[in-house]
Amino acid sequence: MKKVKDPSAALKSLANPFSSGAVDMFAQGLDEIKLPPKPDPSVSYPWPSFDYKVLQDCDRFFTVYPTYLDSLKTVKLGRRISKEIAVEKPTVMEISEVLQSLRLRHVIEPHKGYSRDVESRWYNLGRVLVDKKQKGVIPIDERVVFRNKMELLKEIAKRIPTCPSRRRRLEEEKKARLNASTNSTNQPIIDGSSITTSSIATSMQSNKKKKGGKKGRQ
Repeated sequence: MKKVKDPSAALKSLANPFSSGAVDMFAQGLDEIKLPPKPDPSVSYPWPSFDYKVLQDCDRFFTVYPTYLDSLKTVKLGRRISKEIAVEKPTVMEISEVLQSLRLRHVIEPHKGYSRDVESRWYNLGRVLVDKKQKGVIPIDERVVFRNKMELLKEIAKRIPTCPSRRRRLEEEKKARLNASTNSTNQPIIDGSSITTSSIATSMQSNKKKKGGKKGRQ
């Protein structure tokens, strides 16, 4: 093997695919790609909607991510309750709907991602901040009081399956799956198995007739 005294000189002699001209052409192609705008993670929606003071106090609230209640997630990814009482793929809107039925003051942050569960940042964004002390516009006799966060999480998971929004979402997903399956079955499949013996016989007969006609004309 031939040794090179100056390896830098040998590298310079090679053609550079990332020369200035190639980089400029690549940059022009990137400029033409228009990505959707990134959602603002600071967007928040208080409940009750007229209690805007809740946004000033939400730094001291309980944080509830959908991953905490998801039966498809492991404890390592962030599931906080047992798998037996957890629910499959809960959303922040379903959590909020349960908290509204419990008359609990909370804030929805739809664009926040959970750091331990990377997948949730793509398909199940958001978190809910729940007031620990429930100091707000809802009287104490109109709401449910919880001793700790674990008790609250268990109650939310218990009530999520009865949410009207969850039922509608599951029905829509079921219809979409059925439509996709029917569309795939209705599409014609052309392969070697679709050719039958009868079709081969008819094609052979037609070929014989064509040959006989040509001989007669000669």
